[in-house]
Amino acid sequence: MKAKLGCLAAIAYILVGFVQILAMIKGVQIWLGIPWIMAAILSTIIAYIPLVGMIAGIKGAMVAWGWTLGTSVAFFCWPLALYGLLCIVGAPPNNTEKQGTQRY
Repeated sequence: MKAKLGCLAAIAYILVGFVQILAMIKGVQIWLGIPWIMAAILSTIIAYIPLVGMIAGIKGAMVAWGWTLGTSVAFFCWPLALYGLLCIVGAPPNNTEKQGTQRY
């Protein structure tokens, strides 16, 4: 069951990433007035710049698809919230043992 859920999560993550790239392509195409193929090339480059890619995607979804700011931010920033939560929940516990008293 765990393997199936992990595979499903990976597929969902890839699909969301694909939609995010489409939002960036459409946004760049509208802003710069360039053909979609040039916008696609530029968007794939922009996507790898962490904060710039996220902002371009948010703006593209708002301008091109008519999404609200809240919807766009939620869609593009959910991985950051998930990573933060996983870091908090999955963090190793504090080692409260005294130094020099190692157990074997």
